[in-house]
Parts: sequence; C-alpha cells; structure tokens
Amino acid sequence: MEEIIQNRRQWILSVTGGTAGLLVGRRALAQIAKPIVTSIVDKAGYDKAIAAHKALKRIIMEEIIQNRRQWILSVTGGTAGLLVGRRALAQIAKPIVTSIVDKAGYDKAIAAHKGKVVVVDCWATWCVPCRKAFPKTVEMSKLYAGKGVVVVTLCFDDLVKGEVPMKVTEFLQKQEAQFDNLVSSLDISDEGADAFKITDGALPHFKIYGKNGKLFKVFESGANKEFTHEDIESAVNAALKAK
Repeated sequence: MEEIIQNRRQWILSVTGGTAGLLVGRRALAQIAKPIVTSIVDKAGYDKAIAAHKALKRIIMEEIIQNRRQWILSVTGGTAGLLVGRRALAQIAKPIVTSIVDKAGYDKAIAAHKGKVVVVDCWATWCVPCRKAFPKTVEMSKLYAGKGVVVVTLCFDDLVKGEVPMKVTEFLQKQEAQFDNLVSSLDISDEGADAFKITDGALPHFKIYGKNGKLFKVFESGANKEFTHEDIESAVNAALKAK
C-alpha cells in the first residue's frame, strides 16, 4: 500500500512539473475518469484502507505546507525574511479597500465613527511630505486602535477613468494601511480645496474630529504653518479627554 501511495505521489509530481504544481496536479487528477474499484474486506481490511487514505492525505498536506514555506522563503530572500513573508501573507489575506467619495460621502464616513476620535490624513502620492509622514499615520492607527481612535485617509490623486489610480493602491498596500482609505472625486486644485476646507489646497492636511462628531482641530500646511505628528498626537489625546 505504501508503494501505491508513493507511486501516485510521483505520478502527480511528474505531470505537474514538480512540487510547485501539486495542487494543480490534484485538480487534474480529479478530472481524469477513474475506473470503479471494489474490494471485499473484513474489519481488518477496512482499517487498513482507512489508514492508507490517512497516509495519502498526510503526504499531500506535507507537500502543501512545504510548498507554502518555499514560496515565502523565495519572495523574502531566505530564512531571515520569514517574518516579512508572514506579514506579506497577512497583507494578501487583508486587501486594501479604497472608496471614492465626494463631500457628502466623506461626511457620511466620518459620521459612521461617531463616539470615537477620528484622525483624517489628507494626502496625495505627488506630495513628498505626505508620503514621508504617512508611516506615522499608520503607526498612530495601531497605537491608538484600542483607545477609541479611528484613522481615515483622504487621497487627492486624480482619478484615472473614474477609478482609483494603481499607484495609490500600491502605496497603501506597501504602508499596510488597514483603515478607511477614501479618495476624493473632487480635484483639490479646483472645487476639492473649498469643499473639504483645505486652505490653498496645501497638503499634508490633518483634521481631528471629537467623539461628538464635530471638528476638534485642524493642522494646515503653508507659510508659517508647521506641525509635527507629536502635535497631532497631543490633539488626539486632548480630544479623547474632552466630553
């Protein structure tokens, strides 16, 4: 029986080009018409058949696990990158979600978090200071996740044929931005700046909303208007303490 199991495993590997095609091989195997085989058995024969089935299943599962591990190592450059590989898998499991909004859609997204402090990071991929500050926004979302604070981002990259630009999605994926990611349907150089009350359309721009859903604090960019993430964090803590 062990020889039969080994032969079947070798056949699957041969027709699928190695261990990397094992899953494909299983599907291919399932598509091949197989003759019906019957066997007369007593209890001992039945137990032997069940044991053989379990052994085959174990072999297949070991191959799947090994293939996954090899894939992780290949994309992360060896065992030193295993932890990074796990993060990559986690990111694959949790795709970045973006939503295109106008001002009404934005207001609705903010209202959905009433009862919590909301930090809105207004940014764009063409804004160098925005890209440099974005990791701090991600860090803040993780640090305050269990403290009643929600992070929302509002991107002002121009839409491409009505869709979110790929460079925006790729940036958010790279940053592991697992929070509400909004993309403005309004051009910031036109009506967008007025609609979202961003002075001169200058980015980066942050808005802090209190637990009551009302605007608590604004951080603007521009001449003689400088702020740090420490300033934002202080405002967040003040908003948390406010009634």
